[in-house]
Amino acid sequence: MGKYDFLFLSNLYIMDEVLFNMAKNYGELYNVLGWGDPYFAVNAEGHLCAKPNGRETEPGKEIDVHSVIVKALAATTNDKKKVQFPMILRFPDVLKHRIESLHSAFDSAIRNSGYKSKYQGVFPIKVNQNKAVVQDMVEFGYEKRYGLEAGSKPELLIAMSCLTKAQPGAYLICNGYKDADYIALALSARAMGLNAIIVLEMEEELDIVIEQSNRLGVEPVIGVRAKLLTKIPGHFGSTAGKHGKFGMLAEKIYGPGWPRSSRGWASCTGSSCCTSTWGP
Repeated sequence: MGKYDFLFLSNLYIMDEVLFNMAKNYGELYNVLGWGDPYFAVNAEGHLCAKPNGRETEPGKEIDVHSVIVKALAATTNDKKKVQFPMILRFPDVLKHRIESLHSAFDSAIRNSGYKSKYQGVFPIKVNQNKAVVQDMVEFGYEKRYGLEAGSKPELLIAMSCLTKAQPGAYLICNGYKDADYIALALSARAMGLNAIIVLEMEEELDIVIEQSNRLGVEPVIGVRAKLLTKIPGHFGSTAGKHGKFGMLAEKIYGPGWPRSSRGWASCTGSSCCTSTWGP
């Protein structure tokens, strides 16, 4: 090996070290691991890359975001296929992997604990109302009967439209503020054959459900949102437990006169909903 060969190999080693440090520094500068792990990282070239299957992404299957942008820019020179800017890059495989990971975690816990029921999840539309995202969640969760949660009339309309393509039995969880129109819409969803569950958060909401159910002739399935007394740390700790904004305490749910005395409507109670919000 000549001295120039040795110099060339030395330069390659130095370049590899520089690229490694560059990727590490960029990753730390923008805290990529903090917000993107395991789906986003900085590669050896210092470019942001997406890993559609997280840590299970095969080598060479990462998506170099910089390369995608370069190709998009090059496409603008072709009059037959001009790309419009600004543009949004979407990674639907990340959604699919998250659904699979979530169900895998619950399936494992159910087996280990000997739990006799099953897990059936829903996606809260308030998280992302984008049409493509909501439709992808329903499509990717079809085998698991993955459903949707709606907290307003517009969200309920979106959910009703998308869940017509879901596997029968997928939940449509109806949360949020409930006036007569909202309840009527939720009952209409049930009349369409959707598995809509109206989750009560206040005692007064039951009267509206009874009124609209009698008017439309549709028997509802009712859920109850329970207010947990669990103390939690973090930003939302002061509004957790008894001081929580949403839900009802056990003394209200199981107290005398409600809902058992509501003209036989206790038979319509089909679920309970417990929410605990963990702060950072």
